[in-house]
Amino acid sequence: MLGVCMTLIENSDDRLTFEEFYNRTYKTAYAVAMKYLHAHSLAEEVCSEAYLNIAKKFRKIRKFSSHEMDSYLVITIRNISFNTLKKEKKYREAEDIDEKDISISEDIISRISYNRLVECISSLKQTDRDIMYLRVTLELDYKHIAAALSISEDAARQRFRHAKNQLVKILEKEGLL
Repeated sequence: MLGVCMTLIENSDDRLTFEEFYNRTYKTAYAVAMKYLHAHSLAEEVCSEAYLNIAKKFRKIRKFSSHEMDSYLVITIRNISFNTLKKEKKYREAEDIDEKDISISEDIISRISYNRLVECISSLKQTDRDIMYLRVTLELDYKHIAAALSISEDAARQRFRHAKNQLVKILEKEGLL
């Protein structure tokens, strides 16, 4: 990590100052990240991101006093930790929704004959059929669906919801729900 940061700093005196700063503050930075995240891998990622951000701005902040630089680091760690927690929460909520989506789909499947369900699914648009196949039949998570379709995870999630809603509309129209 330190090596990557050092490549971002042009001046050799600044590199030495940054290295001293890094060695002096890493344990504290890690402890602050752990305080918020409670996970070693996330804490390490947050520290890496914080030191990279500081290395990028080191020309501007090198004139800070030692205490000011330490405060700047702690604030940076705290903010990145909060952002990481938000992302983790969003991911966990998405996973919870994923499980509900599958169970709803399984509930629909259990009430309708297989052949009739295949007919209804075949009346969907090709993109909707594809996403239903990847999500329900292959049971892929949105990350893998996104990679397969070259779209974002959010787009994959939206497409599945749309396809599922379209299927429900067809099933209701057919009187099967």
